[in-house]
Amino acid sequence: MRAGQARGPLTGLVQLLRQARPPRLSLLVEWLEGARAFEDFKRLVREFLPDQEQEILGAGGPYDMVAAFVPTFGERYFPLADGVSGDWTFSDLLQFIPIEVYGLEFDDYHELPHYRLGFILASLLVDFETEMGLDGEGIRVTAVEAAAKQLPRELLQRIPERGYSLKALAAALGDQYPGLLYHARHLCHETGNGFLDVTQEGLWPEPPEWSRELVEELTEEWEEARKMMDESGRFLQWLEENPEEHFSELLDFLEGKPKVPPEQMPLPLEFEGGNR
Repeated sequence: MRAGQARGPLTGLVQLLRQARPPRLSLLVEWLEGARAFEDFKRLVREFLPDQEQEILGAGGPYDMVAAFVPTFGERYFPLADGVSGDWTFSDLLQFIPIEVYGLEFDDYHELPHYRLGFILASLLVDFETEMGLDGEGIRVTAVEAAAKQLPRELLQRIPERGYSLKALAAALGDQYPGLLYHARHLCHETGNGFLDVTQEGLWPEPPEWSRELVEELTEEWEEARKMMDESGRFLQWLEENPEEHFSELLDFLEGKPKVPPEQMPLPLEFEGGNR
């Protein structure tokens, strides 16, 4: 075998058949199944990553090839689940498309007080407990306490007790602060985008099967998801650049009191009219 040449299941099968003793039937069946899976994997590579075939098939054993396929596919189309690399066989990968999804799981809400400050503040503006049926879990209370370590409690007391419903928030924001609305919809699984609304647990009952048409559809959906995530990320970063000032500005807007730039503020009465 030439140096660097992949040693696939077919090579192993040939060596097995050349042994002096007849192989056990169960072992022969196992090798045949592995050989078929390898051929199917090669077709998958040639279908979606033809220009990377040599690199992927030359990565090493079956696990190495799958591990090489996953990030390369993710860069070109959409991300595949992290758990696939290093642990999945050809057959595992071929059963369905192991999409990486970003819908918040139940435990994620309970971890909310430990998230970055911008995420906590943006979430407190949303009535996610009602939207997600999490009433009585005490998540808002602990999130408020986490925020109070970095912002004045008087400022946080301006937030409505339960936050804003999605409908009310959308109506109040209009086309302003789009990152906040994306964050709110993601928090409540209401973006309309599978990558952001579906959880890993929710994906398993009907896993998507490999097909060119579906991959193209999912690639378009991932591009939309990335735009929402980028916009949301920029908003959270803006909040964190000056949390007290920017959160106060945001509350002013939601309360119907848009912030007036200093240069547009009216002069004190004694200075109006020049010499008065």
